[in-house]
Amino acid sequence: MARASETSTSSERLLSEEPLAAIVGFAVPMALSSLLEQLYNMVDSIVAGNFLGETAVAAVGASFSLCNVLVYAAIGCGIGAGVLAARRYGEGSRAGAARVIWTSVALFSAVGLVLAVAGLPLADLVLEALGTPAEALADSVAYMAVYFFGLPALFSLNATSAMFNAVGDSRTPLALLAVSAFINVAGDVASTAFLGMGVAGIAVSTVAAEYVVAVLGALILWNRTRRWSDGKSMLDKSLVFPIERLAVPSVLQQSTIAIGLMLVQSVVNGFGASYLAGFSAAMRVENVATVPTIALGSALSSFASQNVGAGQDERADEGYRVSQRLVAVTAITIFAVYQLFCEQIIAAFLGSDATPAAMQVGVDYMRFVGWCYALIGLKNVADGMLRGLGDTRIFTWANIINLGLRVGLAHLLAPSLGVAVTWWVVPLGWFVNFAISHAGVVAWRKNLRQAANGA
Repeated sequence: MARASETSTSSERLLSEEPLAAIVGFAVPMALSSLLEQLYNMVDSIVAGNFLGETAVAAVGASFSLCNVLVYAAIGCGIGAGVLAARRYGEGSRAGAARVIWTSVALFSAVGLVLAVAGLPLADLVLEALGTPAEALADSVAYMAVYFFGLPALFSLNATSAMFNAVGDSRTPLALLAVSAFINVAGDVASTAFLGMGVAGIAVSTVAAEYVVAVLGALILWNRTRRWSDGKSMLDKSLVFPIERLAVPSVLQQSTIAIGLMLVQSVVNGFGASYLAGFSAAMRVENVATVPTIALGSALSSFASQNVGAGQDERADEGYRVSQRLVAVTAITIFAVYQLFCEQIIAAFLGSDATPAAMQVGVDYMRFVGWCYALIGLKNVADGMLRGLGDTRIFTWANIINLGLRVGLAHLLAPSLGVAVTWWVVPLGWFVNFAISHAGVVAWRKNLRQAANGA
């Protein structure tokens, strides 16, 4: 079994380094990886705005909300399964970790394939149900029709990246995402500026990048883990249920923001294409702004899971407290950037021909939500701690309540009070989510101390 006294290596630092250094050193590459993944959709919007016009931004934006749900579902699958892999790794069972890793990759690649087959004929129906403006609907459907073909690669890539993270390697996923982002950016510009493929070409670039890197990542992971084999099969059917038990709540937790945005966007859609373009631009920015604390939550999951597996519960608790302090630093930085540069950021997404209405919606959202990022940061690390402890029940309910509040109040109040309601309800959901999840961590901490006193 790995212990804190062992020599620190890139894969052992979560068990041995000082918690602040371990979590920051692990979270930074994860955050950069997520930023590169967000770059996919950011570049899609920027290229659409500058080469295809505001209607194309609205079309990609309408597609983005649905794509975002799928991306976060893929991330949640990987993170949930990664908790189990990290636990095996912390216990010192490399062969057990390898079986979790490859069972997870195979399982979630199959999930991506099923979703692709099921989603292709439903894309237009979903986009219509969300109230996508008529002038943007055709391009949105074209984008989604291509995007669904990439779901097996999307789920495989995120599962592979999460498995690297689970065993303490957050740098390899960063390198993979850097390659993928380069392919996507080059493809976006080529397909729109030179090949005239329109919005569908932007989706083709994203899908091609994902398939190339999914295969590359799987090959690297296989080379790493095949040395851990104990001679038994790398695929273990008995692990499917334990993986699903951790993955499903993580999918819900990761998807809460995306599902909420998709359903809230159905309210914004009713205000017209200009409002949708401005809101979509602000959502792109929000996705980037939440990356540092999502990475903190994910890093804390691996940190807590490995240390609990190694019998170092107090060290896991110290990691939670360190992560909360890091949230404060992150929130102050995001607030300053939002207040100082929101107009320039929104303008970069919308292009030079943006309407005043689109600009105003995007700027108003950013200025308001900038005050509230400490709440989503605290929510993410509390959820991450519970996930690392294997306690999925509490944060599952916390995220369900968060989603219900945001969507319910937006649909109820926006028709009478205006589009601004769709962002007034955001911090309320974040706060309630954090309060419930933090209460779960406090309960675990209390039981931990009672057990120590009893001993």
